[in-house]
Amino acid sequence: MALGPARGRPLPWLPILLVLGLGVALAAWLGGGGRPGPPPPPDEGPAPPRLEGVTVDGFLEGELQWTLEVGALAEGEGAVALEGVERGLFYRDEDPWLTLRAARGRWIPATNGLELEGQVEMELTSGGRLETEAVAWHGEAGRLEAASQVRATLAGDRLTAGRLTADAATGILHLAGGVEVVRPDGQRLTADGARWFDGEERLELVGPIDWVLPTLPDR
Repeated sequence: MALGPARGRPLPWLPILLVLGLGVALAAWLGGGGRPGPPPPPDEGPAPPRLEGVTVDGFLEGELQWTLEVGALAEGEGAVALEGVERGLFYRDEDPWLTLRAARGRWIPATNGLELEGQVEMELTSGGRLETEAVAWHGEAGRLEAASQVRATLAGDRLTAGRLTADAATGILHLAGGVEVVRPDGQRLTADGARWFDGEERLELVGPIDWVLPTLPDR
């Protein structure tokens, strides 16, 4: 008599397959296969173009306020980064007023403003020379400002001051924050502030003045 397949009898290889399947699933989960990985970084888009050896003209309401020759520039959000300001020329009544050099800076096209820093050197077309670490040009006001110490040579006098405001409308340089003047003959004067009238090449001290004369040699 033929015998049919046995019923209710456990299959001997089924537990082995279950153990192997669980082991593979556990290994995949531990290896990260069963978990979602970190999301990819957001696409920042292409880097802004970098231009080298560029001349930039700064206009405000149709008026040319300055021209900069820069080693390189790169446009960013709301501002343009400047590297190596080799020569800046600022205008007063459409005529050259002063030149400027700086290591780096930013141009804000919306206001035609500038923020320049790093060994800033300025020369007036009248012959004066100024040095500081950082300056800011306020396009709407037509002012150049330095908030850190300023060293200047004006008509042979050597000056130091705590800050500077140069007004393109009047051509007057306002020095403040404690001004010290050393004249070629050794005279030393200190005052609260000073004004340099560029058109007249004249220095005027502001506030109480402390005047020290050089010591004369004995005869």
